[in-house]
Amino acid sequence: MNVHHIQLRTFPSGDRAFQGFARSILEGVEALTPTDFQAGLRTRYPAAAVRSQSELARRGDEPVVWYAFRYGTIAGRPSGAFAFDWDDPSVAEAIIDDERRFVALNDALVAIVELPREAILGHAIEEFTNPEDPSIREDLAALWAEFVEAREAESTIRFNRADGRLRELAYRIVADDPERGRHRLRVRELAPD
Repeated sequence: MNVHHIQLRTFPSGDRAFQGFARSILEGVEALTPTDFQAGLRTRYPAAAVRSQSELARRGDEPVVWYAFRYGTIAGRPSGAFAFDWDDPSVAEAIIDDERRFVALNDALVAIVELPREAILGHAIEEFTNPEDPSIREDLAALWAEFVEAREAESTIRFNRADGRLRELAYRIVADDPERGRHRLRVRELAPD
């Protein structure tokens, strides 16, 4: 899409650094898709998500609106995401507590985290983020706050490999499953385009 026909709205709206970074990506290219734009945002903001305005919401020749969320959105499945069978036995899975610490996890999640099980159990999710992602801890805290209120979340996040190579994960978390104060987290690694 020609970026000159895009109106950008960023959230949180008061985050001037995020807004400036998003605008610099849009202004730096002639044509861009929402997926490309999201990938560009995730070079600095790993939890960023981009949604495009529905065609039904447009009026006449008005520019299309792209909504850029610094730390994703938990309402519904991300645009363009595949419908996963989250109950498939091969899906990576963990139980985490109210402080975001791993209580239990299967072998598939051990493989994704790239550490021994003993090094993961009892530690918070954000302890396994890449230090090259400066906003990820703050963004995970914001996503967690939204999850606590909604009781369920499903989205994607860029979560680098231990060696720094980029990858994207889809996740689904459900509150109080299997019991109160324990939350079931399911994760799938998305294949690169």
